[in-house]
Amino acid sequence: MPRPPHPEAPWIEADRQTRRLNSSRRGAEFQNSILLFAGLYALGIITHIWALHLSYYWDEAGYFVPAALDIFRHDWWVPRTTLANGHPPLVMAALALFWRLAGPHRWVTRAAMLGFYGLLLAGAARLAGIYSRSAAILAPLLLGLAPLVFAQAPLALLDLPAAALILWAVYFRQRRRIFAYIACSALACITKETAAIVPATLAVLDIYSWLRQMRSRSTPEAKPGRSFWQSCRPHGLAVLPLLAWLAYYHALTGYWMGNPGFLAYNLPLAPLDLLPRFSLALAERLWQLFVYNGAWLLVVLGLWGWRRHADRNAAAAPLTREIAWLVAAYLFFHALIGGAILARYLLPAQALLYVWLAAGLGQLPRRVWRGLAAFAIAGFFILHWFWRPPYPFPYEDNLSWASFVRLQQRAARRLATLPHAQPILTAWPASQALAEPALGYVRRPLRVAQVNNFNRRSLHNPPAFSAALLYSRQYQPDEASLPGWLLPARALWRGWLRRYFHYQPPLSLPRLLQRLHVSPVWQAHADGQWICIAEKIHPR
Repeated sequence: MPRPPHPEAPWIEADRQTRRLNSSRRGAEFQNSILLFAGLYALGIITHIWALHLSYYWDEAGYFVPAALDIFRHDWWVPRTTLANGHPPLVMAALALFWRLAGPHRWVTRAAMLGFYGLLLAGAARLAGIYSRSAAILAPLLLGLAPLVFAQAPLALLDLPAAALILWAVYFRQRRRIFAYIACSALACITKETAAIVPATLAVLDIYSWLRQMRSRSTPEAKPGRSFWQSCRPHGLAVLPLLAWLAYYHALTGYWMGNPGFLAYNLPLAPLDLLPRFSLALAERLWQLFVYNGAWLLVVLGLWGWRRHADRNAAAAPLTREIAWLVAAYLFFHALIGGAILARYLLPAQALLYVWLAAGLGQLPRRVWRGLAAFAIAGFFILHWFWRPPYPFPYEDNLSWASFVRLQQRAARRLATLPHAQPILTAWPASQALAEPALGYVRRPLRVAQVNNFNRRSLHNPPAFSAALLYSRQYQPDEASLPGWLLPARALWRGWLRRYFHYQPPLSLPRLLQRLHVSPVWQAHADGQWICIAEKIHPR
């Protein structure tokens, strides 16, 4: 005798069909994401093929590649061949893994880092797709062409990989995929410690939502919602790997973060200097995020699009709110903390902001207007790949870093032909590059006498040397070429930097030669940069 159907069978079957449909959609979305990443990664390789053979630049040569080599050669997770500073090891461990698979070559490093570039652009496309299809196209295009992002793509640094993982974390949170959000947030935190800003900020937002929910539950018709622990648990789990790393680092070094000079460099300990230092740093951060490297054009056009049609994306309002809070948190934190005000530290905030601005461009009413706006911004960004502004800037902020590396390679080859040029006086990171052949500058290590910088303080009592490698460490525009109205502002800004950030301007090449009592034997110039090999002048 057949059993009667269960009264809830239709509902159970409907639930099963819904789960199958959701599973099918997620599978298709995963396949599309893989294809999107593969296409963007290939595009990144093609557009950066010129950089695959270049030697390592600045912090690559000074810290991250030596730290990865320590893992590759000795399984030292806390570096010993360079001064440990507490950065989590995910990127360095990934490089060590790729080197074991394909060899410790520079092209392997560059190709691996371009994988994070493809991941960043794919995350921008997915996150912007929450707004519109137009935004899903514009966001990876404009973010990928942004001078800072395009220049940083092949470099073995931490900020771009952290930005890529943060975009995916925010995307999975919007799609309510909690485990994927936890995984991406945790990976971002062990890529760079400052990525903990993201789960911390989102935890504050969730706690605020929980408090509002508790107030509304006083009404009889209110529905039960998440508990306090359900709101906080994903964010707490996301930072657990970072806490484990910090505990491990403390057990080995005695420091929770950095080294003996870390706090003095990164934290403004003088109470009277705190407010002016924070104000100056915040002004610099706002400049870097909204104006610098041509960003102002995207900001103006993106805001115009949002202002004209802000009501078209009410469904994406939660994402806009979270982006606003995350960008504000990054600005505040990096204005308060940090001795070096580098633009790359804001890369996660820049990526989130560009996604939102691209969505604003997608709000423009006509496809022609969207195309013209995107074309103008893309051309403006490409121009800033090579532009030298009338103020100092780090070479890593555009493609000037490649000219820096090429000049250093030429100088290293020249030094290798001078048997009497040892020890060689130079400043970091050239000192590291000349002493470590794996960094791509020399075939055999050269003996180096290191100074911290080319300013008066560093050269007050230099070590003994027979030759010197002198070079421009930051782009410095020629004062004679600057308009007169800009000189007082430049002098005022330098005075503030000297007082609140202990800034010491570098000496010019003629003054360096005079102070060190050396005579130039070889010089080269490129893109506003200079490098010089000089030998000690011996009295007759």
